Amino acid sequence: MLQARVLQLFFFTCFHHQVLSAGVICLWDKFFHLGRNVSGACRIQQPTPPGCRGGSLRLAADGQLLPPDHLSIDAANFTVPAAAVKSIRLRCELACPGSNSNRTCDVTVHGGYPPSRPSPPQCHIPHNGTDLHCAWDPGRDTLLSTSYTLHWDSDALGRLMNSASPTAGPHLPDFAGTITKSERSGIISRKRFSTYSYMSVWVSASNPLGSEQSEKATFNSGWVVKSPTPVISSHFADPDCLEIQWDEPLCFLSGLRKEGADLSCEAQYRRADEETWTEGEDVGQNSFLLQEAQPFSEYRFRVRCTCHGSPKLTSDWSKTYAAWTMEAAPIGLLDMWSDSRATEQALVWKELPLATARGRVLGYIVTVDGAVGNRTVMNISAKDLGVREGGGGEVGQCCRLPLSLRGVTGVNVSAYTSVGTSPPAALALPATGPPVPVLLSVTVVKEGNGLNVSWDLPSNLTKKFVVQREEAGLPRTQGFDWTRMNESQRSAILTGDFRNYTPYNVTLFSVVDSQRYLLGSAIAYTVQGVPPQVPGFQVSKISSSDVTLTWEHIPLTQRRGIIRQYRLGQGNSTEYIVRGDNTSLHLSGLRPGWRYKFWISAESKAGEGPRHTVTFSTQNSTGFYIITLWVLGLVFCLGLLMVPWVLRRVRCFLVPSWCYERVPDPTNSKLFHQTQNPVWVGSGPDEDPDPKLTLLEVVEALPVCLEETPSLDEQTEGAVAQGAEEQVQTDRKRSRKGGEEERAGVEGLVLRSREPGYSEVITGEEKESGESEPSWSATDVQFFSGYEKHFMPSPLEIRMEWQPDEQGLQQVLQLLKDSQSPNTATQRAVQEKLEQLNQYPDFNNYLIFVLTSLKSEDEPTRSLSGLILKNNVKAHYQNFPPAVADFIKRECLNNIGDPSPLIRATIGILITTIASKGELQMWPELLPQLCNLLNSEDYNTCEGSFGALQKICEDSSELLDSDALNRPLNIMIPKFLQFFKHCSPKIRSHAIACVNQFIIGRAQALMDNIDTFIESLFALAADEDSEVRKNVCRALVMLLEVRIDRLIPHMHSIIQYMLQRTQDPDENVALEACEFWLTLAEQPICKEALSGHLVQLIPILVNGMKYSEIDIILLKGDVEEDETVPDSEQDIKPRFHKSRTVTLQHEGGGGEEGEDIDEDEDDDDDTLSDWNLRKCSAAALDVLANVFRDELLPHLLPLLKGLLFHPDWVIKESGILVLGAIAEGCMQGMVPYLPELIPHLIQCLCDKKALVRSIACWTLSRYAHWVVSQPPDSHLKPLMTELLKRILDGNKRVQEAACSAFATLEEEACTELVPYLSFILDTLVFAFGKYQHKNLLILYDAIGTLADSVGHHLNQPEYIQKLMPPLIQKWNELKDEDKDLFPLLECLSSVATALQSGFLPYCEPVYQRCVTLVQKTLAQAMMYNQHPDQYEAPDKDFMIVALDLLSGLAEGLGGHVEQLVARSNIMTLLFQCMQDTMPEVRQSSFALLGDLTKACFPHVKPCIAEFMPILGTNLNPEFISVCNNATWAIGEICMQMGAEMQPYVGLVLNNLVEIINRPNTPKTLLENTAITIGRLGYVCPQEVAPMLQQFIRPWCTSLRNIRDNEEKDSAFRGICMMIGVNPGGVVQDFIFFCDAVASWVSPKDDLRDMFYKILHGFKDQVGEENWQQFSEQFPPLLKERLSACYGV
Repeated sequence: MLQARVLQLFFFTCFHHQVLSAGVICLWDKFFHLGRNVSGACRIQQPTPPGCRGGSLRLAADGQLLPPDHLSIDAANFTVPAAAVKSIRLRCELACPGSNSNRTCDVTVHGGYPPSRPSPPQCHIPHNGTDLHCAWDPGRDTLLSTSYTLHWDSDALGRLMNSASPTAGPHLPDFAGTITKSERSGIISRKRFSTYSYMSVWVSASNPLGSEQSEKATFNSGWVVKSPTPVISSHFADPDCLEIQWDEPLCFLSGLRKEGADLSCEAQYRRADEETWTEGEDVGQNSFLLQEAQPFSEYRFRVRCTCHGSPKLTSDWSKTYAAWTMEAAPIGLLDMWSDSRATEQALVWKELPLATARGRVLGYIVTVDGAVGNRTVMNISAKDLGVREGGGGEVGQCCRLPLSLRGVTGVNVSAYTSVGTSPPAALALPATGPPVPVLLSVTVVKEGNGLNVSWDLPSNLTKKFVVQREEAGLPRTQGFDWTRMNESQRSAILTGDFRNYTPYNVTLFSVVDSQRYLLGSAIAYTVQGVPPQVPGFQVSKISSSDVTLTWEHIPLTQRRGIIRQYRLGQGNSTEYIVRGDNTSLHLSGLRPGWRYKFWISAESKAGEGPRHTVTFSTQNSTGFYIITLWVLGLVFCLGLLMVPWVLRRVRCFLVPSWCYERVPDPTNSKLFHQTQNPVWVGSGPDEDPDPKLTLLEVVEALPVCLEETPSLDEQTEGAVAQGAEEQVQTDRKRSRKGGEEERAGVEGLVLRSREPGYSEVITGEEKESGESEPSWSATDVQFFSGYEKHFMPSPLEIRMEWQPDEQGLQQVLQLLKDSQSPNTATQRAVQEKLEQLNQYPDFNNYLIFVLTSLKSEDEPTRSLSGLILKNNVKAHYQNFPPAVADFIKRECLNNIGDPSPLIRATIGILITTIASKGELQMWPELLPQLCNLLNSEDYNTCEGSFGALQKICEDSSELLDSDALNRPLNIMIPKFLQFFKHCSPKIRSHAIACVNQFIIGRAQALMDNIDTFIESLFALAADEDSEVRKNVCRALVMLLEVRIDRLIPHMHSIIQYMLQRTQDPDENVALEACEFWLTLAEQPICKEALSGHLVQLIPILVNGMKYSEIDIILLKGDVEEDETVPDSEQDIKPRFHKSRTVTLQHEGGGGEEGEDIDEDEDDDDDTLSDWNLRKCSAAALDVLANVFRDELLPHLLPLLKGLLFHPDWVIKESGILVLGAIAEGCMQGMVPYLPELIPHLIQCLCDKKALVRSIACWTLSRYAHWVVSQPPDSHLKPLMTELLKRILDGNKRVQEAACSAFATLEEEACTELVPYLSFILDTLVFAFGKYQHKNLLILYDAIGTLADSVGHHLNQPEYIQKLMPPLIQKWNELKDEDKDLFPLLECLSSVATALQSGFLPYCEPVYQRCVTLVQKTLAQAMMYNQHPDQYEAPDKDFMIVALDLLSGLAEGLGGHVEQLVARSNIMTLLFQCMQDTMPEVRQSSFALLGDLTKACFPHVKPCIAEFMPILGTNLNPEFISVCNNATWAIGEICMQMGAEMQPYVGLVLNNLVEIINRPNTPKTLLENTAITIGRLGYVCPQEVAPMLQQFIRPWCTSLRNIRDNEEKDSAFRGICMMIGVNPGGVVQDFIFFCDAVASWVSPKDDLRDMFYKILHGFKDQVGEENWQQFSEQFPPLLKERLSACYGV
């Protein structure tokens, strides 16, 4: 066993002595190991210096005092814990009491690492030289000065050959030696080694912390002559390809030049604007053809060649060779814009990028269409427009053509080269449209570097945008540019050569259908400066006490920044701050005749500018007095003129006071402030729409003035009680106009005034104070004055006496009747009117009134009114005014006993909906009142209350059993049980249904009464009412699951009862009873309880599996040919993508058992979407077959014979279904009968009835595993042939069943299908043109499964040509938002993986679209997160399926995917996806990361530092699939990173060890975790080995059943290396390691040697006798295998 070594610092270097007058001696090493403690000591030099006796030693590291480990009179020891810094300054100080100066010694020690083991040297002799050049990899940076010594030794044979040489001199050179260097390479002079001899060369490394030595490299010095560097001599070019040629170099084999030797060359290329080299494919010995090159592009090439001998030596890279491809016709659209606001209008566009120009742009063709049909075509040379030579390259504004757009209807511009012309680009012409509210914001990205422009639009506006910027106030040619944005973007970063202190006008346009609309503009600066002096500061008006100061705005081009404000003042203090958009200030309260001096300055973000001063004097006050006297005289004259009128009115003061009592204005009363539905009087179009009202306006009313008292609007009549009628009738003229206009908005429907969103009305005083008055209560009445009571009712009276307006009621009734119309246009109009009326809160009062009180209407109309109200409650209840909500509640409870069952049921639904909105706690009287109503002698009231209670129990069962409502079930359950004996079957049924809601939740109140409940159920078992029997059966099924202990004593009787009920004439009762067998099959007592009843049960279940007459009608069983009938959308089930999970292959040949859920159990009648007796009977027979296995067959086989050959197709079809249902459970017992049954089933595939053909497909798929296990010609080939015919059947149901069955057959047969691939593909491809929508989706699955099953065998040109065109055609037809992309992307993922390089011609558009889908979904998610009220949440399944297809591409294309990754931002998108909140997104992201790591790790490596913490965080087994894929990705990264993985081991290792030791962890996750731990140990054994004992046992058990493969190989190498580092970690569980080793069938030779050494090392360590005792514990098979394979 290896023992842990304790590393200490030994003082083997010179100690540092620093003495002051008899000094202190420091004893520590100059160097230390980073991450380990630093130890040292210091002592006082003897004899003790004068004055220092009794002194003390103090120690410090980097200025921080250290506590000594040991302190004596003259010495101190210390330790600096776990130093992680590169250097430490250590100081020892002797404090001397008798001296003013202390004695110190200090030194800086340096941290680093001992050298790693260097790699074996790689040596060669240049083709034109004689010296031997060697290089090596030193490994990890030691951070210290490290010397490397190159050692070599020639063998004796070489020396002898040199000594026998006639040219050898008398003094032979030394053919063994060393060279010490600090670099990574060395040169051995020709004089120091023997020619044509075998040499051993190795490297040793040493530094102050240790030394290491590489393995020896052995070679013949005559065989390491490097080939000459190739010289590229010429090239041939086409638009899309380039071929280079080079001189074929000579090979040096055995030191001799040989032509025509075995030579291979590598070629690399890159575009001139790229940095990364790309490996070329199909490189010849002297040429390389680059295909799919970009036209008119410069490429760089380099070549090197290898001569294949021993060893293989590769030449140096050739000099870089540059070559251009030829031009091709341009393909891109010009980015064109117009400068329409300039003095001289102009057309501007940008150069085509090189990728789309594909040649030198020679000129442009401009076509201008006029309004009168005239067309002008201009051919403009690029030179005339000032385009730089060459064109292409970086995109920039290149061309400006003066052009007026007045009268122009269209402008198109094309670029042309010597080869062709680009498609015409249309100009978006300026247009005007309705104003759009836009919030435009411009901020600085980084001062001087750019502008960040963002905007916010209404969510219903989706347009493309253009952001334009220009230097404000200057010619448009300066700083003019534009940027296009797509519909989803709401921000842009503008970059370029921005000038400091310069204003830029940023303008936002929307572009729709070749027209552009101005949305907004703003002025912005990248860098702001201090503004200049304010111009034009002067006095414009002046008096004795007032003055107006004015000034001019600083010209825009001179402002140097945005003027935030102006400062004005006297002296040095600022007295006034004026907004930056104002140019005047009025000063008052000045002293007459005084002299003032004011200054002004402008202020920007950069600071305050210089001040501008003005001096003025106010006028003297004499003018003021003159004006005052003039005004007083005028007032006096007017007073004289008023005297006669006053005298005529004075008699009003002589009448008694009762004649003019105070008359309140009703519109301003407190009542109307508290009412939630006020009507504003006199709100005509010219008046304030939101007037501020005081609490109560009181006027002194004289007898002759009563007619002028304000009156109510006509609309108030519906809201005010009849007590105010006289005052209402006094005068309506003032408000009639406003009332008519308001009524016109809802086509005459007279309702309260509109309150959008049911918001509360706030009075004028409340708006000012910011507080609203509380809602009314009964106590509010006392605050109303007697006058108010006289004129109008109290709030309580208003609410109790609400009555509808007759005209409004009739219109609501008409709306309800219209809503029952089948006409689509009418329905749409009704919906619009409902949305409009929903803005009026008391519209809901009309609805409840129609439902509960308008008994003259027909029941459907009343019920419809209630259902509309129910929808309003669901959508808006929280906004209902309290008065409306209370009115609805009260009406519901008062009318729960309506004579109509339909109305009672509707009211019950409405009550339940209100309760579900959180009102159960806010409606405390509901449950008590409903329970009390159960005692009513009126049947309707009792039944209606019970119906409402049943719905409440269904929706709120958990809340009813909680403390939040004080557990009302304690009262309700016993009360419900009382009604089990009610005379009405409807009431009995309600009572059972109510109690049933609390069985699964084990409500305590029910558990306390469980025996009473069961007894009551037994008493009702034979009830005559079918609904009662159904609820009894449902209760017994749930009790079987929850309280089987209470049923076991009665189980025999219950089974007999359920046998009867399963045959009940009412199918609903039979279905509930049939559920009993499904539930019983899951109980441990099933076999014991049912064994004696199978003889009765099996025939009942078989009989229930026949189609009923209604089933046949619904399934259109009489329709045989319907393939041309298009599918309706409701026929197509929603599809949900299942994210990719990485699994390993087991010895059994498949993935983990139980992971793939078999979802085809009910494929026989999917059109019947509801659960029915046929499905339930089949499912029950299936689960019972898995319980009883072959014991079921004696009861079933006699029935099957009669069923399968019955002349009635319905019975025959049920027999085939029976045969399929028992396939899984009774497979062993059915095997003897299958040779006869399978041919019969294949014959049934040709039956004349489509439903028989359909079920035969499904049943045959259930036996596919047995079919594949037989000789192909006996059953597989006939079955495959007939299934392919059925795939092209004329009936859509048969097509669907055949496709699904064939997919199952593909999974079972795998490569057995390879000989028939051509025939299979012909059939599947033909189906593309035959299938309707629904079956097309299933066809994708069949093709994807075929690709998964046959793998690379599909990669044949013949097969690719058949399969890919129809798939790509469908791919191009589907839009990005079409959910049909899900199955197609899944299919393409499988096909890409199978075709590998065969998919290359199709990969780029597929790859780009996947990246676009991911990018678009991420952008939508970001917008939704920022503005959830404006945007909808994206469907992330699009992103998930795109990520999975990218994984398939990476897996299938391997290294070929590198170019696609290099040209995309997939790594950035992947970083975002890995952090998504949706687990399925992260799951697919980690799968893609692992595949990209395997395929193109150079693109992944720069992101590892960001990716690894995310991977570590997702090692959470709560999300099994996410954790699994993250674990797998870490393992793949390990294999690519190697020793560089060390910094990240700590992030993941502890989590991985926790997962592998976690109980009940799925097998796939355990296996991937074990693989990853092994790979971590393989690359970083020192870091992982200390934890070996914590995971070795589950590690071994997890990997013992995995097939031999590369992943298993790397994991076991890692475990072997960890055992070498920490053998003690495996001792206790060594038997598990032995078992895991024995699981290998054929390990590689070097891995077998590692196993051998560990096993024999352990055996030698413990001794033969102990080994024998230990091996006796082995199972015989393990013992035999270890002995045979490893000799132990």
